[in-house]
Amino acid sequence: MNISANKVWDFCLGNSMNVRNGVLLFVCISGLVGVLPANASVEAVLTMKGRVVEKTCEVPSAQLTKTIIVPAISQTALSALEENAVVTASSTPFQFDVTNCPSTVKRVGVLFDYAADTAYPTYMQNTGTATGALLGISSDANTDAIATGTLIDAASIVDGAATVKAKVNAYRTSATVTAGDVASTVMVALDYD
Repeated sequence: MNISANKVWDFCLGNSMNVRNGVLLFVCISGLVGVLPANASVEAVLTMKGRVVEKTCEVPSAQLTKTIIVPAISQTALSALEENAVVTASSTPFQFDVTNCPSTVKRVGVLFDYAADTAYPTYMQNTGTATGALLGISSDANTDAIATGTLIDAASIVDGAATVKAKVNAYRTSATVTAGDVASTVMVALDYD
């Protein structure tokens, strides 16, 4: 399929402006920024989907933007651990109390997205000055660090409410242990269906 910029533009402008084509027009206009020259050959299929729901689930804003303090870790205790061992005393639980979900919602979870450490991809990148330890997120059931882009689901949803429970843990890395701060940031998104 050969598509030129003019053909794409004519297609976009040739459609009437209703909600469905309004979305297409936005895609066409935003897509024209990087349109290939008229003689380039491109094959592509774009599928867009969305949904309108009666209402969305809610989480208290104080649980979405906060600082979780992990207990101080002794340099000696950290040095004594094997690589990838969890620092048990560091496990710090946190939770998201989800409420007001529509009756059609059967599963609720939180998606965790973070910059991963290059050597330890299931641990978060450290922006602090300490070495020999990295932070990771796990479900409340264990200390297995989850990869970025992973969901942790609530155990159940009852009457439109659920609690997603997780922990932040410190893990020993192969680096020499030096004192300092261990700090990481994670983005969270509520996910349900």
